[in-house]
Amino acid sequence: MQDEVPPVAFPAISALAAQELGAPLAGVFDAVDQSAIAAASLGQAHRARLNAVDAGDTGLDAVVLKVQRPGIGAIVDVDLAALRKVAGWLSHIRLVSRRADVPALVEEFAQTSLLEIDYLHEAVNAERFAADFAGDDRVEVPGVVWERTTRRVLTLEDVTAIKITDVKALRAAGIDPADVAPVFASIMFDQLFTNGFFHADPHPGNIFVTPVHPGTGGLPWKLTFIDFGMMGEVTASTRSGLRKLLIAAAARDGKGLVAAINDVGVLMPSADSAGLERAMTQALCPLRRHGLRRTARSGPAGVPRFRGGVRRRSPLAAVPAAGELPADHPRHVPDLRGVQRP
Repeated sequence: MQDEVPPVAFPAISALAAQELGAPLAGVFDAVDQSAIAAASLGQAHRARLNAVDAGDTGLDAVVLKVQRPGIGAIVDVDLAALRKVAGWLSHIRLVSRRADVPALVEEFAQTSLLEIDYLHEAVNAERFAADFAGDDRVEVPGVVWERTTRRVLTLEDVTAIKITDVKALRAAGIDPADVAPVFASIMFDQLFTNGFFHADPHPGNIFVTPVHPGTGGLPWKLTFIDFGMMGEVTASTRSGLRKLLIAAAARDGKGLVAAINDVGVLMPSADSAGLERAMTQALCPLRRHGLRRTARSGPAGVPRFRGGVRRRSPLAAVPAAGELPADHPRHVPDLRGVQRP
């Protein structure tokens, strides 16, 4: 799901919004565009302009009116009931139950789905996310118009900009897409490893690249996140486990990798840890033999960027096989690795 689902006809959307807000849209907004700018499986969005009173109170003018699809709550209930039934059946199949707690997975999915159709919850998430990145020039989050927000209608500041995957538009705006990628990765890592509160649905329809005026310092653009209906939290203990996992992966330590995965809590008690360690070690062997091919060059605001080219060997990388010299091996020094000691 991104932002390309066929929209619901505007009269049905207008009627639901009027019911939620307690007045016809014409009496609440100065204008509402009847054409949806985005439509997804749970709701759709329309551009609108606040009336003079709300604009004066909020300091906003152009907004996006996000309205749930009529009847989506009943559809979600039916779908979840079906999933629970199937999960109950699967829990009696030993081959499945030994490897996954399917009913628990369905309940977690159900909780996420029900929260995602509660727009008051999404509004709270948006403000929490904004607070986490307050003062960070790389990130922008739309403001919430609380006076025009209910469980099924959400009114937000209009922050529509360049879709993060629109390479042509980015280049036309003077933005190198290769500069955007490492900044996005850095922001996602901050969410996971620093804040412990992360956007769980960061598909291209939910991220814009917003050019900023020259002379503001820092990057000449920001990453604007929208749609905070699906968020995740990472506890301090889980963040610690994830850090160990990354360190073990970087060190190509199969045993340490499995231990870290277990610390994160995603291994079933019946998992074959020894077999998984062997599999991880074998999977990491090619990396240990060949190292990583990468060239680091300075990215925007000092963010490193890596591309194929120069071989940089890790201290943990195994010695190359005979006949395979490192890239930095001096040409005048003979290769003595195949010579046997007397």
